[in-house]
Amino acid sequence: MLTEEQGEWAARLRATGLRPPYALGCILRFLLKPNAEVRQLLSGLERELHAPGSVAIGVHIRFTDGTVWEGEGEDGPKQLSEGEVERLKQVARPLLQCAQSLEDWWFAPPLEVRWLIITNSLHFKLAMHHEYQNKVVSTPFTPRHSNKLSDNAISTNATLEVVAADITAYQELVADWLLLSTCHSFVVPRSGYSRTAAFFSLRPNSVFSVETGFCDPEGPVNMFNLAHSWSGL
Repeated sequence: MLTEEQGEWAARLRATGLRPPYALGCILRFLLKPNAEVRQLLSGLERELHAPGSVAIGVHIRFTDGTVWEGEGEDGPKQLSEGEVERLKQVARPLLQCAQSLEDWWFAPPLEVRWLIITNSLHFKLAMHHEYQNKVVSTPFTPRHSNKLSDNAISTNATLEVVAADITAYQELVADWLLLSTCHSFVVPRSGYSRTAAFFSLRPNSVFSVETGFCDPEGPVNMFNLAHSWSGL
């Protein structure tokens, strides 16, 4: 039973036309407005991802920091051997299998399905292009660790060139996120980065989480559960 005050707020919410599955996405769209510089980074990529007759499945694959970064990101990305890249592919397999099951279940020819791969490993990104060829779309940006960027931003010793490079890196980070939000379906891990992008898309019945290693193409994740089970940004 709602209190009188709760009832008044519920009535106000209904009057706006806003529905719960879309609420967080609408809030994000109100608060987050990527600028022209960010959108310019995506001009050609959006056309590639959303070519006529195609649909896009966004797949976010985030590896643990120690796996792909030297010193938890302080010294840049690791140089990985072929064997280490193969191990990354094994870790990512449940997410890729989920994307394939969505493609098989929902999208029939003549639709052309493309996978947007968003990841914190440049080596893995290149491996996906090699394995899947034109099926995979990704941005040309080199992943950077946000902790390192933040340290530079507040350091009194950072040169203007370093700060400018970090601003560019942040713009690329937002551009990745924004491009992910344009996809038609989403395969997301336990990460607030991709989950907020999925909310931003306003497609509440198109988000599939495989944090338990299980993916049901008939069962998109409940948006309320999605909001309560992320790892943060």
